[in-house]
Amino acid sequence: MVRRNKVRISVKYVEDFLIDVAQLMAGGYTLSDSVVILSQESRYGSVPSLLKESLSEGLSFSEALKEIPSDMDPVISMYIRSAEQAGNLPHVMQEVSSRILAGRKWDQMVSEVLFYPRLVLIAVTLILDAFWLLFLPFMESFLYSMGIEPLFWTRLVQLSKSFLWMLPLINIGIAWVTFSDTLVSKLVPKRVKGLGNDTWLFSSLESMLQSGLPMGTAILTLSQIDTTFKGEKETLIRLYERLRSGQRLSLAMSMEKGRWDSSIISRVAIAEKNGVLSQALSSITSQLEQKRQRAIASYVQVLKSLSVLIAGLAVFGITYSVYKPMIQM
Repeated sequence: MVRRNKVRISVKYVEDFLIDVAQLMAGGYTLSDSVVILSQESRYGSVPSLLKESLSEGLSFSEALKEIPSDMDPVISMYIRSAEQAGNLPHVMQEVSSRILAGRKWDQMVSEVLFYPRLVLIAVTLILDAFWLLFLPFMESFLYSMGIEPLFWTRLVQLSKSFLWMLPLINIGIAWVTFSDTLVSKLVPKRVKGLGNDTWLFSSLESMLQSGLPMGTAILTLSQIDTTFKGEKETLIRLYERLRSGQRLSLAMSMEKGRWDSSIISRVAIAEKNGVLSQALSSITSQLEQKRQRAIASYVQVLKSLSVLIAGLAVFGITYSVYKPMIQM
C-alpha cells in the first residue's frame, strides 16, 4: 500500500526529474531504467525514492506522480496517463518537458515585468524610512542652529513622531505587496493573461491529441482544471457539449462570440478539413506565444518609463521639502 508523504515537495524537483526522464527516454532508455539511473542523483530531493516505491507497488507512472505531494501542473499527469493508455509515453514525455520549460519561460517573463515596479517600491520605501527617521530630526536641529524658526519642520517632526508606530506596518505592507502574487495579478495586463491562457489551452489540446485522447475528452479534461481566467471552465464545457452533439470544433469555437480571433477559427476549420488538426494547434500555439512575448516586451518598456517617473517624483518631493524653508528665509 502506498504511504503518502505529508511533507510538501518543491515542484522544481518534480519538474527537473521529468525533464531528465524525458531526455533519457529520448535516448532509448525505458521508464524504469530512467528512474533507477536518476535515483542516484540528490538534486531531485525525495522524488526518485517516492516514485520507485509507488512503481514497485504496482502503480502506473501517472498514478505515482499524483502520489507526490507537490503543486505540479495537473495537466502533466493527464498527459502521461493518456500516453500510457495509447502506448506512446516517450513522445509525450518530450511534450511534458517542453511544457515545463515553456512554463518557466513564462515565469521569467513575469519576473521581468515586475522587476521595475518592485525596484521602485523598495527604493521609495527606503527613502521614506530615511526621511522619516533621520532627515526630519536633522533638518529641525540644523535650522535651529542657523537661527531659523522651522515651523514647517517642527510640525512635520511632531506629526512623524505621532505616527512613528505606523512605519513598521507600512514597511510590512509594502513588502507583502512587492513580493506577493497580488502584484502579479494587478500588473500583468489582461491581454497578456488572455494570450497566456490561450497558449496554455491550445498547447494542452495539441499534447492530448498527440497522446491519443479524442478532442472531446481532452476538452472535458481541461474543463476540470481551475484557471485564473474568468469563465474559462464554462466555455470549455460548452465546447464539449457542442462536440458531443456532433458539431465540429471550429463551429463550436465560432459560437463563443469574441472569445477567439476569426483567423484562429479559420485555421482550425481548414485543419479539420485536411485532417491535420494537431499540427494546426501546434502552429497556433507558437503564434500565440510570439504575440505574448511581444506584448510583454512592450509592457516592460512602459513600466520602465513609469518607474523612472515615479522615482523622479519621489526625489523631487523630498528635494522640494528640503529647499522650501530655505527659499522662504
